[in-house]
Amino acid sequence: MEKVRRERTFYRAKFIPLDELYSKEEIQDLIKEFGTGSNEKQFLNLINLTAVLMNMNFDLSGLTRYKSKSFNKRVLEEEIISYLKKINENFKAEKIDFELFGRLIAILLEENNNLQRKQDSEIENFEDKEEQEDMPIENYDN
Repeated sequence: MEKVRRERTFYRAKFIPLDELYSKEEIQDLIKEFGTGSNEKQFLNLINLTAVLMNMNFDLSGLTRYKSKSFNKRVLEEEIISYLKKINENFKAEKIDFELFGRLIAILLEENNNLQRKQDSEIENFEDKEEQEDMPIENYDN
């Protein structure tokens, strides 16, 4: 089920028009964020993209496939590149335009939401288990 959900996320991000993915206000916010890192030709490179994403307060450490104790910038860039390739297999790391940026944000938002739901579920399961452990054991006479 998780695999299907993930594939649908990439499909939606790749094919749904940006004005259907986002409200007008959200698009304006994205334009503003994109502008903070783009060059005079209206492109981001991978380094600036990472900085813009961090400026947007994405919890990027949770996105990496390879969990480690420390945040690994190289792994993060590989993950972002893999997302960008799923949107546009011919993208160039030094020419990330606004449309590609907007589609990437849609994926990252969904990934962050999925991660949050998973963490919430794990907390809820942990709390349920603790409640069960705190319940008194009844004595049964056989």
